Amino acid sequence: VDCSGSISGRQLRLFEAEARSILEGQRPERVYVLYFDAVVQKVETYEAGQPISLNPVGGGGTEFEPCFEWVEERGITPQTMVFLTDLYGSFPPSAPSYPVLWASTGRRQAPFGEVIPMHAA
Repeated sequence: VDCSGSISGRQLRLFEAEARSILEGQRPERVYVLYFDAVVQKVETYEAGQPISLNPVGGGGTEFEPCFEWVEERGITPQTMVFLTDLYGSFPPSAPSYPVLWASTGRRQAPFGEVIPMHAA
């Protein structure tokens, strides 16, 4: 979850609804929610069926690479990595070996993965 300074409260509520939808609709075994700006500020883990409530921390610039480093350092290979973001930030130099989805409230493109537009109601 992008918690950088460019993200509004309205966007964070949209991100929370999307995270809830992933947990309830896809029923993954486990979801790691990384709150990040230029670094990973905080991590919460949710198990299948557990209710989700986002608790964002951050407010600085946006760097996506620390999220990829976080999973790599822990030996986690995500089934899919989903970023809830406005895509205003810097990207790592190369794509990981697993799928990446960028659920974005902005209009920018990512250098890899699939960008899925999200529109605030």
